[in-house]
Amino acid sequence: MDTMTGMLLIVAACVAVLFISIMRRKAAFLLHFLVRVIVGAFAIMATNSAMASIGVSVFVGLNLWSLLTVGTLGIGGFGMLYAILLYMNL
Repeated sequence: MDTMTGMLLIVAACVAVLFISIMRRKAAFLLHFLVRVIVGAFAIMATNSAMASIGVSVFVGLNLWSLLTVGTLGIGGFGMLYAILLYMNL
């Protein structure tokens, strides 16, 4: 094995390690995002039904934008969606 081949193998191994590291982080981010979307969807449905049972007519719809908001911002996005609707109904 000559020097050039050895250097190329070392560079390829380093690139492979970096690629695996980046993909692991992206997979963890995607998993956390999906968990927040699912939990947020159930929380929105539960809050909508709880508000309907006490007679408050403020309902957040389950659509792409509300799920993206809850998935990205988490509990803060959930609160923001209801705060915006409550503010609009004043």
